[in-house]
Amino acid sequence: MKRAGVRILLVEDEVEVAETVSDLLTALGHEVAVANDAETAIKLLREVPPFQVLVSDIVMPGLSGAELAMEARRIAKDIRVVLTSGYSASVVESARREVPGCCYLPKPYSMKELSDVVEACLGRSDPVQTQAIPTGGA
Repeated sequence: MKRAGVRILLVEDEVEVAETVSDLLTALGHEVAVANDAETAIKLLREVPPFQVLVSDIVMPGLSGAELAMEARRIAKDIRVVLTSGYSASVVESARREVPGCCYLPKPYSMKELSDVVEACLGRSDPVQTQAIPTGGA
């Protein structure tokens, strides 16, 4: 049984990728707001009704996705975090150490993988079965 969609803040500096992922999340029944940089994302986190999930690229100009995730948790302590990246394992491991308890989704990913990791991040499914990669912590 599908659950109700959630409010997701998507942060992706590549506009075409942001549009595609936003469309995928919307098709999955979620309400999506898009920011193309961390500064805009922080503004949205402070000004609009609460988001349940932050989906962010790790490597972006300005603040990294990990830095954004930590700030997002200061603003909305219960927000769930999914970090994405097509970069090397060292970049990912560094972000994972900085943001305990987040999930990670390697790029490129399918609609099913995106859905699975969001569900796992929300605690609605088993991360092992969905291939979401939780990073430990809270």
